[in-house]
Amino acid sequence: MLGRLTKIAAVVLVALVLAGAIGALWLRHTLRASLPALDGEIAVAGLRAPVTIERDGLGIPTIRAADRNDLAFATGFVHAQDRFFQMDLLRRVAAGELAALVGPAAVPADENVRLHRFRTRARRMIESGVRFVQVYSGDTGGWDAHSDVRDNHTKYCLRTDKPIAGLLTDLRQ
Repeated sequence: MLGRLTKIAAVVLVALVLAGAIGALWLRHTLRASLPALDGEIAVAGLRAPVTIERDGLGIPTIRAADRNDLAFATGFVHAQDRFFQMDLLRRVAAGELAALVGPAAVPADENVRLHRFRTRARRMIESGVRFVQVYSGDTGGWDAHSDVRDNHTKYCLRTDKPIAGLLTDLRQ
């Protein structure tokens, strides 16, 4: 009788170890599948010319592109590779949709954020032709971000990126 119980316990133990190993392999495969492809070539629609993304030993990307639009597209691609969860979380926060991810405790925060209508403002930017925002061009010409922010920022944007200056005027209305 004792020998039979030992055999049953051994079979159950082997089955549990096997199930645990299979579960661990499945989990490893699932987690690795969610990582971005950092080697090889990826064909994506929306580029006008080839773009090269190289990463150094620390994983820091260097992007080479023929024009600013392709560079902005590739930068967004790299950000999505490296920070997809963060981008999704911030998108949900800005849209007032955090409660859909974390539950009812976030409803008051969502209601407060929805007052600002960030999604509507972003849609208006896209519809008006703004594709990316140039905040710093490398030549501030003595611009001080801390003094008379509204006036200085509008003047600075007029010098560096005309659509943004118009957008700032539009958003104030």
